[in-house]
Amino acid sequence: MHEASLAQSIINIAVDEAKKAGCEKIKTVTIRVGTNAGVLKDALVFAFDALKEDTPAANALLQCIEVQPEGVCGECGEVFRFKGYIFVSPCCNSPEFRITRGRELEIVEIEAE
Repeated sequence: MHEASLAQSIINIAVDEAKKAGCEKIKTVTIRVGTNAGVLKDALVFAFDALKEDTPAANALLQCIEVQPEGVCGECGEVFRFKGYIFVSPCCNSPEFRITRGRELEIVEIEAE
């Protein structure tokens, strides 16, 4: 389960950033995770909760903001959201597109005291 290694990395980054800010306890870590990032959100939260014990994040909550996939059409330049597994531009049905959102996994906020 690669979610465990991702959760450990999130904890490590949060702890390091909290220490840099002079904080001792982490209350909340908010992440942005794309639905096409290949991450099972429930497994990530479970791993985070299991691995946070005995760290400054022991009582922290992991909040996940889900990001839907978006792309830009290579033919007409239209920005669009993907619907289901149909990966063509809805404006002109072109299969030429670039994915611009939906694969990210990033920490957006750490609340600590």
